[in-house]
Amino acid sequence: ILGLLEVPVPISSISLTPSSWSMGIPAIDWVDDSLRVSAPLWFRIDPVRSAKVAIGWWQGPRLSGKFVDTDSGTLDVEAAYRESALSGYFSADYGAGDRAFGVIGDGSVLFRGSDLTWFNEYELRSREFLEHRAIIMSHGLSFERLGGFLDGDQAAVNSLAFTGEQSLGNLGFERHRLRLYHDGVNSGVDGIVGLSTTERIGVLELDGEIFGYGQVDDLVGEGDPTLELDGYVTVSLPFWARHGDIVHEVSFGVKVDVDSSIAPSFTSRFYGHGSQSIEISAPITADGFDLEGAVSHRQGSWFVDLTGEYAADVRSAGGSFGFNNDSFELSLNGWLDDTMIAAIGTTSLFVPSKHGRWRPSLSSIVSDEGLLFVEAGLGWIADCGCLDVEVNLATAEDRHMPIFGGVVRLESIY
Repeated sequence: ILGLLEVPVPISSISLTPSSWSMGIPAIDWVDDSLRVSAPLWFRIDPVRSAKVAIGWWQGPRLSGKFVDTDSGTLDVEAAYRESALSGYFSADYGAGDRAFGVIGDGSVLFRGSDLTWFNEYELRSREFLEHRAIIMSHGLSFERLGGFLDGDQAAVNSLAFTGEQSLGNLGFERHRLRLYHDGVNSGVDGIVGLSTTERIGVLELDGEIFGYGQVDDLVGEGDPTLELDGYVTVSLPFWARHGDIVHEVSFGVKVDVDSSIAPSFTSRFYGHGSQSIEISAPITADGFDLEGAVSHRQGSWFVDLTGEYAADVRSAGGSFGFNNDSFELSLNGWLDDTMIAAIGTTSLFVPSKHGRWRPSLSSIVSDEGLLFVEAGLGWIADCGCLDVEVNLATAEDRHMPIFGGVVRLESIY
């Protein structure tokens, strides 16, 4: 152990069958003045699908499960009997099928007196609003259900729609939809059509998109129809120049919106060797001068992406930075605007040891309100790929005591 202590182990063997499974260390935390504990088991069904089942206790028995398909998405479900009632949640981000028949679902659903404290992930518990979407579709015809949960109030919309995408030369029908819907009170109809095109006329470039939206929100009561148009057309003259391995593109032009407003436009882009780019856009609008920018760079094991916007009503900046190799992993994401400052960071080290590697890790979420979440972990990965041990300790601003958990994974090497 750590190269300092040897523990004698009797001569024996562990049978690792082709059906891979993992044993979980019980997770313990304190929620609503009650102890909560759960013991998980992981199962690998095949190379792309896996499942997790956890049995536990928190003011009563609870059962949870998670299904992961790397090609299609994830499904989560949890149920418990507490306070003489069944409660829980279902969460999904899943899609499968083809044009002939397909199913798409995402979001979260709460039922029977549940609340946001149910979620194990801090990011989910911090949400003020939950919504879900479920779509069954075939050849452009779909049935869709949208639902939401906010402060105990629930709402849902059921709709039957026809959607599609088509193109005619350089003219593309990006979205066209006709939908009949019912929101529990009124029945209505709405539709949308989106057109886009990119043309080159001599030395000039033409780029534009126009969207039209119409709605009747009460068919029975003969509600008044509404029609809205949005979009723009930009005509620009591009220039290119090469500076060593860097290509610089500059475009000067005029942007015309559907409300007949006209403003000059300017765009500057830099393209480097590999995946590197810098883009600056500076349109002049009725509210004044807008400035937008984006920087992207990828080289070897690291990457950086930065975005920013400065306008009369918007001031924001965001970015991400990451590094990954055989010895070190780092991921940082941040956001800044007029309402909040937030950052999420994760880092891991890989330290070689006899027959394996140690993996200490640290994750945290920070905002202008302080430290919201932090998790520290220590794992050991065997060189054979057959054994993975990890323990972690976490604390969050909405929990009264630290959360302890971990996992021991035994996998077949055959």
